[in-house]
Amino acid sequence: MRQIVSSITESSAQQAQGVVEVNQSVGHIEGVTKQNADLVKQTRLCVEQMQSVSDQLKELMSRFKISKVSSGQLGHNEHLRVIEARSIAKFTRPESVVIESKPKSLKE
Repeated sequence: MRQIVSSITESSAQQAQGVVEVNQSVGHIEGVTKQNADLVKQTRLCVEQMQSVSDQLKELMSRFKISKVSSGQLGHNEHLRVIEARSIAKFTRPESVVIESKPKSLKE
């Protein structure tokens, strides 16, 4: 009978130690979960701030108009005509050079 009681006592002590370890693990998981929730909140705030800055930048950039020449949307031959016209204008007196305002291929 003593051996049975001793075995039950030992098993109870092991169970109690197991419960302590489970409680510690649950506490650790709760701490990590709280940290994750805090990180998610910080990330959300950063995303909102970045969205706001992005919207402001879009608003500012919408005020600028970029020509086809500077944006690289011209074809190769059109680009060469623009370079040629600029070169001619650079080395000739302005009143002797007549440059079409838009090359034929750019007229809409």
